[in-house]
Amino acid sequence: MGIWAFSQGVLQRLLWAGAEEWRNRHCTSQNQFSIPILCILDAGQLIQQVFNEGQLDLLDELLAPSYVYHEAPPGTLPRAEGIKQVVSMFRAAFPDLEITIDDQIAEDDKVCSRATTRGTHQGEIFGIPATGKVVTMAGLTVVRIVEGWIAESWVKNDVMGLMNQLGADSASQ
Repeated sequence: MGIWAFSQGVLQRLLWAGAEEWRNRHCTSQNQFSIPILCILDAGQLIQQVFNEGQLDLLDELLAPSYVYHEAPPGTLPRAEGIKQVVSMFRAAFPDLEITIDDQIAEDDKVCSRATTRGTHQGEIFGIPATGKVVTMAGLTVVRIVEGWIAESWVKNDVMGLMNQLGADSASQ
């Protein structure tokens, strides 16, 4: 199938510029996107519309009924409810939350996204009260797409770096 890699600018063109030019270059003979392109579009939609815009209802359209959130934070609910819980927690703590996709690579049914999360700490998170600090957090996410649904995800964010920026060490003293 091949490996597809996209920078943030290319991904934005795919998502927000109608993708006509890309459709002509990367579609199958049946005039449909190839699997890696569809996977990248689904992963991008998850980040832009769910995390950045808070459209939690879209999770019911994007996530498979049997969706698995691997290595979810302790206490996270299963399936789509778990992602809704995590998104709500982060958006409550960082109302101006913005996740920027820095790079994406797709192969077969998986997409790996390297992203940067930014926001102003205006609500409690991980027991740390609002600090007003502007923070950034690097992260990697892999999603697996099956029959148009996001079936699984693996997320690795630099949570310790985030907590250090929020002064977690000094808060516990």
